[in-house]
Parts: sequence; structure tokens; C-alpha cells
Amino acid sequence: MKRILPYNLGLATGRCWDIYRLAGLLTKEQYLPWYVEKFNDLYMPYWFDIYNYKPYSTSHISMYDEVLRYYRIDTCDDQRVINNIIEAINSESYVLSIMDEYYTSNNSNRKHAIHDILVLGYDDTKQELYMLNVGPNRQFWGVFTLQFNQYIASLYSGIKILKGQHVANQNTMLEVANSEITIEYYMHNLPLSTYTLKEFCREPDLARIYCSLDNYLKGGEYIVESHISGNLFNKERYGISIYRAYYIDLNNIIENINADILDDWENIPIQIKKIEDNKRGLIFRLSFLSENRLIPTSKDLELNLSLLSEQIHKAFSLTNKYRFSKDISVWRKACNIFKEIEKFDVEIINKCKKVLYQSIVS
Repeated sequence: MKRILPYNLGLATGRCWDIYRLAGLLTKEQYLPWYVEKFNDLYMPYWFDIYNYKPYSTSHISMYDEVLRYYRIDTCDDQRVINNIIEAINSESYVLSIMDEYYTSNNSNRKHAIHDILVLGYDDTKQELYMLNVGPNRQFWGVFTLQFNQYIASLYSGIKILKGQHVANQNTMLEVANSEITIEYYMHNLPLSTYTLKEFCREPDLARIYCSLDNYLKGGEYIVESHISGNLFNKERYGISIYRAYYIDLNNIIENINADILDDWENIPIQIKKIEDNKRGLIFRLSFLSENRLIPTSKDLELNLSLLSEQIHKAFSLTNKYRFSKDISVWRKACNIFKEIEKFDVEIINKCKKVLYQSIVS
């Protein structure tokens, strides 16, 4: 027998934790009112990644409690794990699991490292599981297959890494899970659990959306102890302040400390795309609210957000171009665009707040 649960990646956003939950939630339109309230803010830790929430925040994962119900799967008996996963999928439950990427990588330099996946199907004739995971380039999501015995080996090796019990040999590298990473996995209902969709029926709360945009506009920064790349950067920025991470913080590193930083942190340009996705997500939210007559038609705002998204994409392209060319004039042009984007973003978000406020109090 073969079965694959439906999934939807069209509006999925955020980190892998979010992708795996939204993939199931967004298969049903009834959860869209919940979705449009969320994912409006942006946070940037000191390693220049983009999040929709403050990392290691308990409030982030608890926001799913309104729409998801979790059940942990016992991992004590490896003989029962596959049966429990099949039973869960047959009852229309999605399975959250960790794995050791060593067992799924074709890279000759592969290493033991934990990652999470969403198991959403099986084929017991072929002895395969279907899992949602990010592809080898860490950019595109897709459904991949994993043999039952391969999954079991990967799961239990991942659990050992999570608990600090895994020992690397001379021929393989081991990416150790520190206490923060371990707790974060457990906080996200791992190493192995299922989730089902709760009944949900209400309109989106405009006040919550307003507050998230207001918080975004306030922005701010934290000073943290950085443990990477020689303490080059020790600020975590959030909201509108994230643009300063590029034209002030990253610019200082490139101009004065390490012009090759993007070779070491090649993920930085990719993360800029997440800011673009955030603005395109706001276009969807405004359109959804106006179509449901919760706010006035906002075509001008949507057009401006589209123009803003294009500018962010231009900054991404220039940053990527600098990474390969090392032409400092290209990077300086990107910095100027980040400054322009910041001003335009403030203007647009203020207009969004005004539209929401008028609709709330009317």
C-alpha cells in the first residue's frame, strides 16, 4: 500500500520548523485567517540569518497550539517505529522527525549532523518513507524517499547526536549538538512526534497584525556574545533595524576586517531573499483582508510592496555579485540600495498600519 498526505508549500515561510507545520496547515483554507496574523516580523541573529521570530523563543512555537495537536512517538522500540509512523499517516497525522544527514547525503565529505524532516507518506511494498526536506543546495524544498532501514539508522544516530552520545570515527566528521540546539529540538516536539490539525473557525485579528507591524517598525538591537568567526559581529537586530546589519555591520566587516566574508558565510546573500519573501507575504495578507472585506481595497499599497520587493531583489543580486567579483563598488552600491529600501519600508508599513487602524476602530 502507498499513501502520501497532501502538502502545500505555496505560502510556507520561515525556518524548517515552520515549513513542516505550514505544509500541512495550508492544505486547508480555513487556517488562512490564523496564517495572515503571523510571520510579519523579522529577526537577524549575529550570524546574519533571517528569522520570522527571535531564535530560541518559546512564544514562537506556542503560536501553533491554537491549530495543531501533538503526540510523541515512543522511540524505545525501533521495531515499532515504522508501524507507528504508518498508523499515524493512515490517520491523517503528519510525522515530525529528526535524522542524521550522514545517511542521506551523497557528498564524499558527508558528516554526521542532525536535521529535522516531515514524514508525510509511505510505500510498504517498496519499504520506503516519503519525507519533505530541503534539497542539497539548501534552497529548494521537495519530497524525497528514504528506505525503512535507512530511516531507522538515521533516526537513532540522530538521537545519539542529540543526547551527546555519538562518537565520530577517524573517517567522518561529527557536528556536535550543543545544549541550546538540543533544547530547541525538544521544544519543537522532536525527536519524533505527530501532529494533527485542530478545528479552527474565526476571522483574523486585525489588532494582532497591527501590533506585529508596529513592533517591526520600532526595530532594535541586542548585544550578544558571538562565538563565531573571531567575534566579527555581536549584534542581533530585529524589525526595521535589520537593514543596518547590511549597510553598517556587514559593511564594516567587508571594508575594514575581512573582504572575503561572503566566501566564509555564503548563506548571507540567500538570506536577503527571505526579506523579499516577507514583503511578498505582506502583499498576500493585504489582498486576503481586502477580499474578505476586513480592510478597504489596498491596490496602491500592494503595488508599492511589489516595488519594494523588487528593490530587495536588486540588493540581493548585487550582494551575490560582490561575493564572486570582489568589486567593492558593487558592494557599495548594494549598501546604498539597503538605505533606500529602509526608508521605503518605513513609509509603506506606516501606511499599512493606518489602513489597519481605521478598519479596527470603524
